[in-house]
Formats: sequence, structure tokens, C-alpha cells
Amino acid sequence: MALLPALLTAALPQVATHHLTEERLQRTIFSAARASSVEGPAVVAVRDALRHAALAAAADRDDVEVIPRS
Repeated sequence: MALLPALLTAALPQVATHHLTEERLQRTIFSAARASSVEGPAVVAVRDALRHAALAAAADRDDVEVIPRS
């Protein structure tokens, strides 16, 4: 649960979260896929859903940055 607190609280408001005392935390979320399936519909759908959830979670926060796709 601690890996994606902003994503989880956006999707599941009934989940209780607690702020940490650290000033700034950094997390990198990435996905990996075989070269033969990287463009497959399931991989694309999961990546799009994760990006959409990250953007929604970060929309009202000034301490979260969603880095554009490379």
C-alpha cells in the first residue's frame, strides 16, 4: 500500500493513509514488457490506465509530478 498512496486514495477513498514525516519522497513507477508484446492491446491498456490514475491522483497536488512519456 505504501508504494502508490496517491493512486490508491484517488481510486479507493475508503483507504486510510498517513502522511510520512520525510520532507520529500520520490518514487518511479515503470512497467516492462517483452519486445514482442510491448504494443499489444493488454500492455497498452494497463499502461494507459496507470498513467490516467497517476494524472488523476496528481491533479490537485503540488508535491507530485507525472513525467511525460519518453
